[in-house]
Amino acid sequence: MAMHNPPHPGGIVKRQCLEPLGLTVTRAAAGLGVTRQALSEFGTTGSPNPSFGPDARRGTRVTAPT
Repeated sequence: MAMHNPPHPGGIVKRQCLEPLGLTVTRAAAGLGVTRQALSEFGTTGSPNPSFGPDARRGTRVTAPT
């Protein structure tokens, strides 16, 4: 069954990580070791910036456990 309105990954990060912890994008980016711009772009596009490293795209895919 196809999803018609999948959740945006950036929204999930904001609602389930940043807001509950009271983090700003700037503080979260510093803690992750990436630029504020890279984390902000992820929040708006849902695609990792190359500064997240070569395996970043793999980390955003959801896979079923084997």
